[in-house]
Amino acid sequence: MLLLVIIPVVALALLPAAVLAHPLGNFTINRYAGLLVQPNAITLDYVIDMAEIPAYQEMTTVMNSDGRAVPDAARTDPYRANKCAQLPAKFSLAVNGAARALALTDSALEFPPGAAGLLTLRLTCTFRAELENLSAARTLTFNDANFSERIGWREMVVRGEGVALRDTNARTTSLSNRLRDYPTDLINDPPRESNLQLSFQLAAASTSSSNAAPRT
Repeated sequence: MLLLVIIPVVALALLPAAVLAHPLGNFTINRYAGLLVQPNAITLDYVIDMAEIPAYQEMTTVMNSDGRAVPDAARTDPYRANKCAQLPAKFSLAVNGAARALALTDSALEFPPGAAGLLTLRLTCTFRAELENLSAARTLTFNDANFSERIGWREMVVRGEGVALRDTNARTTSLSNRLRDYPTDLINDPPRESNLQLSFQLAAASTSSSNAAPRT
């Protein structure tokens, strides 16, 4: 079975770039982390976009028993649940220096069409960390080591709802529409963001009403 998987992957790698045309390259695994900070919770919107070759490997070795590059419907739900459950092991979220656990609340799995008749893989996992009622300014740090060994787009976004954000090194809107529309001018130099930091406190009513969730 291993030989049957390796041979097609090598053949895919030898095809011209124009044939296999994922924007960042056909071997890439790309990730997006969008944090929404609220007075009583932190929500993480996490997206993984696998290009044609890693998607092919996942489908032939995990989601299909006969090596075909087509997801088996009976295996997609367990795959989605297991993959999302593995991610928090490489997250590090802390508020005022104290670690906070992120619990999975929702997930989705899609297989957008790629080039040359191949599929790509898009996994979305939503996590939530509860906070006690906010009464004073706090600091927040988040680190993500998932797929750090892989080439790809690594983007982080943070927004506030009901809180005012201060001193952050992260942007408030996505450059790539959550890995759906990669800017052509950044393809050769994609973001490599793996950590963010900020401070936050309760916002005035007029400020909190203008904030939005980080799914943009």
